[in-house]
Amino acid sequence: MGKPAPFYENLFEINYILCREFHALSPFEIESEKYTKIIKLYANLARLKIREEQEAEQQEQEKDKPKVIRRPAGDDWF
Repeated sequence: MGKPAPFYENLFEINYILCREFHALSPFEIESEKYTKIIKLYANLARLKIREEQEAEQQEQEKDKPKVIRRPAGDDWF
């Protein structure tokens, strides 16, 4: 393992991810905002992506399950 990335590199990565996700944002607009707003926006975006991945994984698992239809048996089944 190496040293952790410096703070400015982490901010650049956040800036890059937000500009890639929200095309209307420019790096200059992000730089002019408070960092707390930017971090909150990034955190919300990360939570949304995690939730979408979990939902997609859950749908994939449900798709693979075989469909079983159970009905009560009548008295004349034997």
